[in-house]
Amino acid sequence: MDQLFFDGMAICSMVGFLDFFLTFTCNPYWPEIQWSISALKLTAEDWPDIVTRDSKLNLEQLMSDLKDRKVLGNVLAYIYMIEFQKRGFPYAYILLFLDVASKYPSPADIDGVISVEMPDSIEQPQLYEYVKKHMMYGPCGHANRKLPCMKDGKCSRYFPKKRQAETVVDQEGYPIYRRCNDGKYIDNNDIALDNIYVIHKRSPAVERLYFHLPSDNSVIFEDGDDIDALLSKPTIKESMFTSWLQANNISQQAKDLTYLQFITIYIHQQNKMLEAT
Repeated sequence: MDQLFFDGMAICSMVGFLDFFLTFTCNPYWPEIQWSISALKLTAEDWPDIVTRDSKLNLEQLMSDLKDRKVLGNVLAYIYMIEFQKRGFPYAYILLFLDVASKYPSPADIDGVISVEMPDSIEQPQLYEYVKKHMMYGPCGHANRKLPCMKDGKCSRYFPKKRQAETVVDQEGYPIYRRCNDGKYIDNNDIALDNIYVIHKRSPAVERLYFHLPSDNSVIFEDGDDIDALLSKPTIKESMFTSWLQANNISQQAKDLTYLQFITIYIHQQNKMLEAT
């Protein structure tokens, strides 16, 4: 896990601040899951293999839409991790880094891709039903003090949110999304939930440099390899690390580069560092 964290930091140092933080949640009511379990008269929690398989396929489709179809812009890099919720459903956190031409620098640009307001039930009935079913929080606060989010009489997730006439970016660079009082609401157990209860809806490879002491480098081999012949090779004590040190010893340009800059210019091939063309 520590190594994965360092990989993520390396990506951030190369491409800058992230542009999107997205979450992807497995929905046990996806048709593919329901088709698989309905005949067995079981719930999604009873079939983690089916749930995990379908979640992986849907996540791969989402990442393809983001990377290949560029639905949010040209993606320079991405990072995601998957965890499992209490009922065993996969949940993904996704970070996207966009190129300069694809960024969303103004509040108007942000409003074009992120909304925390309820859609019109007549003009967008399907989207309205999705928001009603999946994107409404609570009610909590004075309406319901028994929810787990309530701590010391207040919602620990800061719901209901404050009304906001326009989207703004605060001094620390975080957006505060528009939440107008447009008269739209959803009835939840005789409690009217409006925009202040809406939840917002929204890769380069890392070349690791493994350090080691002299003659302590790792050697990778297959089960059928001749170990004696492998260990007798003249290059057995060479590695990417030793080749990198050698490049720094003979090249002034290499000395002036950090490792992250170094691997954008040089490539490691057959125990040698070659300048990329």
